[in-house]
Amino acid sequence: MLHAATSVALVGTARARPGRADELERTLRSFLVPTRAEAGCRVYELHHGPDGDLRFYEQWADGAALAAHLATPTMQEFLDRRHELLAGDLEVTFWTPLEPVPTPDEA
Repeated sequence: MLHAATSVALVGTARARPGRADELERTLRSFLVPTRAEAGCRVYELHHGPDGDLRFYEQWADGAALAAHLATPTMQEFLDRRHELLAGDLEVTFWTPLEPVPTPDEA
């Protein structure tokens, strides 16, 4: 569950449909720079998993920042067509820090 005032992290897996791995990777890589510039984005990383899947890790200042990210036209377009690229769906687990690190303006 996302709470607007609580920082949130998520870990996800994207498993490509056969023959679509390169396109999926290109698509997910295209999100890195613009997403890192979004308000509230603390970390946005993409990794290759040992099984060939792509793993992503995101950390957001709060649930509202993540919701704003998911509402961007780029993310909405991807979410609408993700089944063309994915074998199954995105597997996402949300995490809430036990003791959040303060941002520079909070320190």
